[in-house]
Amino acid sequence: MATSKKKKTCKTLKAGAHIGGADAEKLKKKLIRATAGRPDELRLDCSAATDIDAIGVGLLAAAGRQLSEGGGRLRMKNVSETIYAVVDTVGLGRYVVLEKAG
Repeated sequence: MATSKKKKTCKTLKAGAHIGGADAEKLKKKLIRATAGRPDELRLDCSAATDIDAIGVGLLAAAGRQLSEGGGRLRMKNVSETIYAVVDTVGLGRYVVLEKAG
């Protein structure tokens, strides 16, 4: 009996200089569109991001949780030390995979 393998899906988004605050609505819309198709992995390229606030943490938590519930994951790539420290401290490792820059 032949079994079919599901092709893995991956989407990549680029974060702006600030994750949250004034950019929150724009990021929220991007995350909603990207998670709608339930990709296996959503990559957020944070190479341009220098800081994150509580709103940004909330957006990442919601996106990460949604993906996790569907069997996927959120991966933050090129994360600065500052953003890494915040995201790690608030315990988002449950929903988000962090990869430091460099």
